[in-house]
This record gives sequence, structure tokens and C-alpha cells, in this order.
Amino acid sequence: MPQADPLTATEARKRFTECQQQMLDLYRVHARDRYLDLATPKIRVHLLEAGAGEPALIFHGGDGEAVDWAPLMGKLQDKVHIFAADRPGFGLSDAFDYRRVDLRKHAAEFVSSVLDELGLKSATLIGGSMGGFFALSTALAHPDRVRKVILVG
Repeated sequence: MPQADPLTATEARKRFTECQQQMLDLYRVHARDRYLDLATPKIRVHLLEAGAGEPALIFHGGDGEAVDWAPLMGKLQDKVHIFAADRPGFGLSDAFDYRRVDLRKHAAEFVSSVLDELGLKSATLIGGSMGGFFALSTALAHPDRVRKVILVG
């Protein structure tokens, strides 16, 4: 059976964005794509922004993306201002080499940098699996930046 030609980075990004929009539409999430240039780590991060009210940052687990949270975002968007981030190396965020990094320090720095770029002093942090680790690492390192931690799953 012949193999399909590999996608170019541009084609892959386009397909990902189309699938992401289908998922958001399915759960009636009124989100917009947003990109932040972080200081630490020095990467460009993608996030989905939806809703209004108190800020909440959502972090996906393991091998996921921000759009994985579309079902929850659909339920929360009328109550909170949601920022669902693609962690470094996932979704539409820049690649990141995790092999030589203090993961707990990296997680706290990443979340703090996202808060800084969003102009937020603090927020509720929501995460599942590795996203929960990012939320907990931030709460331990910077408790003044965290209103609440919600661990899912």
C-alpha cells in the first residue's frame, strides 16, 4: 500500500487548527486563538481564550492540547475568563526539549510567565495529569499567584 506524503509544517498547522475549531464548535465554545511570547522559557505559547469574569488558566495533561478542555470550557465560559494553554512542545506552542530541565521549576516558571504576559497577578489554575503537576508546582513556588488549584481526573 502506498504511503501518504508527510505534511509540511504549514499543512499540519492548518489541519490542526481546523480540527481544533471543529471541537470548539461541537461544545459551543466561543474562543479565540492567542499567542504569547514568554520570557521563561523563551518560547511562543498558544492558548485559547474564552469567557469573562475571574481568570482561570487550564493546562492539559501528557500528550494533549488546550482544545482537549473544550467540554469543560463550554460549561465554564459564562462564569470565568478561561485561558487554556498548549504546554511547551504541544499543540500550537513552540517545541521544547524537556530532557535537561528541572521539571518542577520549569512548570512554575512557565505558568508564572503566562500570568505575566496576560497581565494577571493571580488566577485559578486547573489541570489534569501533567497539567495538574504544572498547577501544583506553581502553587508551591508562587502561592501568591494562585487563587485556587483544581485538579481534574
